[in-house]
Amino acid sequence: MEKENKCIDLEIEKTAVFKRRWYILVLFSIYTMWNCAIWNTWGPVAATAKQLYGWTDGTITLFTLWGCLNFPVFFLPSAWLLGKSLKWSIIIGGLLMVIGSGIRIIPLFFENPNQEVFLWLCHIGAILNTIPGPIAMSAPIQISSVWFPPMERSLATSIGQMFNALGVGVSFLLGSGVVSNKELTQCEELLLNYSFILALNDLSNQEQEIFNLLLIQFSVSVGRQTIEQ
Repeated sequence: MEKENKCIDLEIEKTAVFKRRWYILVLFSIYTMWNCAIWNTWGPVAATAKQLYGWTDGTITLFTLWGCLNFPVFFLPSAWLLGKSLKWSIIIGGLLMVIGSGIRIIPLFFENPNQEVFLWLCHIGAILNTIPGPIAMSAPIQISSVWFPPMERSLATSIGQMFNALGVGVSFLLGSGVVSNKELTQCEELLLNYSFILALNDLSNQEQEIFNLLLIQFSVSVGRQTIEQ
């Protein structure tokens, strides 16, 4: 025990501790949380998306499935990049998040967006956002070892890991708060079919809410990336 304590004391003496380590951890925690929130964009608003764009459950599922498909492809490049530079790993991952969340809103700036183009851009955006997924999930260990002394590393790693999972909860809070995720009953669908103007107004409001959701996700990604750099 005495030898172990001496080793720990020596390691603490060799570790340069900076106050800004918590600031670095906060920035990364927001990064990993937001990456997960964008990954789960469409799950919380699935009913509205299916009603607006004619998507199926399979389409909604594929958006999140890209994360699972990309992980075995990009975990080795991510590990190599993390070994080269922790800073540039997170910056590159953040840029991919900005591009991925940004291209989805391009068609929505037009009055009558092409639904097929919008669908493909949503898939491309989902792929780009999940490429840095391995970085978001594995970087907490490296951040804690680089910036924190031994006695704080467990806490720092736990915070970084938990914020990634917290992103799912944030996506549900944001989605339900911005988009009126209402699934129409058969009676309401019949009424809307007989009232074309009412249907147009309802869809227009929902399209605006989807646009607002995607714009918020893009804006936060840009703001976080700007502060990080």
